[in-house]
Amino acid sequence: MNYQDAINHLSTKKADIELSIGLIKQGNEFISRQSTPLLEAIDLAISVLDKQIQKAVVTTPDKHRYGYCPVCGKIYWDKCHVGNYCDACGQALQP
Repeated sequence: MNYQDAINHLSTKKADIELSIGLIKQGNEFISRQSTPLLEAIDLAISVLDKQIQKAVVTTPDKHRYGYCPVCGKIYWDKCHVGNYCDACGQALQP
């Protein structure tokens, strides 16, 4: 299973859980409060996995060896970074 497969699986399971909660709770505030942390954890897992999928650096028009992170916009220069990750947001970047 790769990162994208895991994201798709978690997204499907989250939708199933939300549907189940909607059918069960019907005014039951306890169920609603108990399910919120689980749904938040799934959202967090999806966002963390998404950051592991490498994205291309947005290059500058003059084609220098630097560019910008496609997620947060921070300047990225391959000679100043350890690994292929954005220092600001942690997004995996293509080498």
